[in-house]
Amino acid sequence: MFASYINFLITQKRAPNTVEATLNDLIKLSNLVPGNLIFRLTQNQLFPIIKPLDLSPSSIERLGASLRGLMRFIADEYGAYVPRIEWWRISKKSRIMQQQILLQPDFEQLLFELRGMGSLGNLGFTGSLIGYYFGLRGSEICALSLGDVWFENTVTVLIWDSKRNASRWVQRVDIPQDVLTFLQNFKTMRKRETGDDATAKLLGDTDHRNLKRQTFGRIIEKALNLCELSIDSGGKKSLLHLFRHACANRWLALGEQIPEISHRLGHKSVDTTIRTYLHSFHFLQAEQLDKYQSTLSKLT
Repeated sequence: MFASYINFLITQKRAPNTVEATLNDLIKLSNLVPGNLIFRLTQNQLFPIIKPLDLSPSSIERLGASLRGLMRFIADEYGAYVPRIEWWRISKKSRIMQQQILLQPDFEQLLFELRGMGSLGNLGFTGSLIGYYFGLRGSEICALSLGDVWFENTVTVLIWDSKRNASRWVQRVDIPQDVLTFLQNFKTMRKRETGDDATAKLLGDTDHRNLKRQTFGRIIEKALNLCELSIDSGGKKSLLHLFRHACANRWLALGEQIPEISHRLGHKSVDTTIRTYLHSFHFLQAEQLDKYQSTLSKLT
């Protein structure tokens, strides 16, 4: 079972140190619980096992992430039942994670700087609009093909095989008309450049350069520096999540229901959406989290 999961991580091109750390975590658990019983552990059984290990909060969090990954693999690969566990309770972190929000005036200033950074800046400009108004991850934005987006009639963006190999769509979003017109014109231009090839990347240029996530992150970092905006987000990959977090809170402010926001973001649970993404009103965040956890407890 462990070998199958480790092989799966390798085929998913996970970093070698991540694979090694995951293997060490699972071996550590198997010394306490027989391997074939680990994925059957309930929340009440798991916590007393982990507590005596006297691990640091970051080690406990990583151990929980390793076990969570194993359980998801077993459920998806073999269709086996795995107990529902509130993973956030394993670490000693606050139930609600807070992150700095990219406010509308700052976003507009960022767009202004991007427009002055040449062809890659223009790609970053378009990618930022998609992230801010559709809530996509940086990797999802860069992977979009011309055939994945519709900016006419019912505005729709399709996301294929993203996190956990899940696909989804984002549609019926509220977008300012000037932004929508820009995206329509940009797609028309790209269709002309590519000979209307639906498989061509949306974020590319006439030199056949497609925007990569790493390049996207560097462009945004440079633009933020030009804006003199200091935002601690945990690296270039997390930096692109600023648009995703801002979008989630924008949808909340516009009156979208939390389950719909969660679906658009591609979250497996509204718990993730509330704790990690909705920062506009922290008291509302806590209230909604309690509400959904109470509802879930009645269903399980």
